[in-house]
Amino acid sequence: MIDGPSAAIARPSGLGLSVARDGTGGLVYLKAGRVFVSRLVGGRFQAPEQVDSALGGASSQPVIAAGNGGVLLVAFINGGALYVVDRASTGVAYSRPNGLFGGASTPSIEMTNFGKAYLAFTAAGAGGGHDVRTAYYVGGHWALESAPLNTAPDDDSGTGTGRPRVAAAGDGVAIVVWGEGGHVISRRVWGTSPSVVDEQADAPLPGCSELSADEPAVAAGGDSSYADVAFHERLVCGAQSQSRVLLNRLRASAY
Repeated sequence: MIDGPSAAIARPSGLGLSVARDGTGGLVYLKAGRVFVSRLVGGRFQAPEQVDSALGGASSQPVIAAGNGGVLLVAFINGGALYVVDRASTGVAYSRPNGLFGGASTPSIEMTNFGKAYLAFTAAGAGGGHDVRTAYYVGGHWALESAPLNTAPDDDSGTGTGRPRVAAAGDGVAIVVWGEGGHVISRRVWGTSPSVVDEQADAPLPGCSELSADEPAVAAGGDSSYADVAFHERLVCGAQSQSRVLLNRLRASAY
């Protein structure tokens, strides 16, 4: 048992788990509105540690990514802002929470086997809408990308069931997916530089008309030229409305 029983431990929506190739990793969860992490070392989960004690108020939406050597990256929302906490190796302590972006929500994080990580999130736009943003981690430092990823700035991107997800390929490139305008959009990011083009992952099935697509998920291996994007799609086939889970494969810049 890692923690509990306790009514203060959040439902599974507040849980996250990541394990690196060398077997180290961590479990993140919410307890009484605070973020706790149990490290995985030597095949055993360690006593939980609170990583947001330096902040006031409740935290939410924690995510975690693990790297070889005991590296742990934790991101979460507190007071409407996105914070990150780093642990550089098994033998060092967690950093203090670092405020990365104000007006943020729904973070998604993934780390490569070579110490590079990407964090995608929804950000409040300047005009009252929303943008999809990313941050890049390498060598112990975080940096924001040069511009929002969404096709139309300051729209509904990354909101509700269109929340962003990120995959970090082994070659150090990220593939980010999100919902925008009723469709699922993907875009690659090299460090802090987004690709020039984006791609729409969803399309109607033969004999059907598409109504909308959302809830994207993405995975990639060692080569960022190839990625699998899954999503939920609502269609009309003949006179029948259907709801399906579909997968489309990204090859270079085309599905």
